[in-house]
Amino acid sequence: MSVPGKVILMGEHAAVYGRPAVVAAVDLRLAVEARCNSTDVGRVRLDLPDLDLQEEHTWRALEDFTSRARSRWDRFEAGDVSFKPADDRSALVRIAVGEAAASLPPAVSERLRRWGLELRLRSQLPVGAGLGSSAAAAVGVVAAVRALAGSGVRSPDELAAIEAAALEVERRQHGFPSGIDSGTVLRGGVLLVRRVGHRMRFDD
Repeated sequence: MSVPGKVILMGEHAAVYGRPAVVAAVDLRLAVEARCNSTDVGRVRLDLPDLDLQEEHTWRALEDFTSRARSRWDRFEAGDVSFKPADDRSALVRIAVGEAAASLPPAVSERLRRWGLELRLRSQLPVGAGLGSSAAAAVGVVAAVRALAGSGVRSPDELAAIEAAALEVERRQHGFPSGIDSGTVLRGGVLLVRRVGHRMRFDD
């Protein structure tokens, strides 16, 4: 699974208030390799060479971590200004795996949890440069895990499910992201985007 970065060409802050913005995907990419491991059932291995990091977690521990992150964000949404995202380096990837599993139908999610899962991420996107590195990681991991579980990647419903789950991941990291970053890296190309109600609308 390969996901581009993004750049906001015009209207970065205006889009939040209903005015149009112009965004584009960039040809710096994040790649996610996901595969089942039948010899290590019930565990999730993360290989993040760009961070010089390898980790292994049980599904239960990963789901608990995701649930705690969701609870922190729920309190923030309700007015708790002390919100802080998890600050360990693999947090976004772990939450993305958990949100991907939670976004699947219960029977599919349960089958996924019985597998051993291996994920490897490589990225050309510099962190903190405004090129959508966290959005690319969220979209890439969610899409890769859902595809491994048997979801169709190309259908409109599947793309909507990936976008919704990736936005939840971004919320755990950034509080109230607009959805521009994840929507852009998912769709690619050059897009006109504006807020319509509580959602971002993307047009070619």
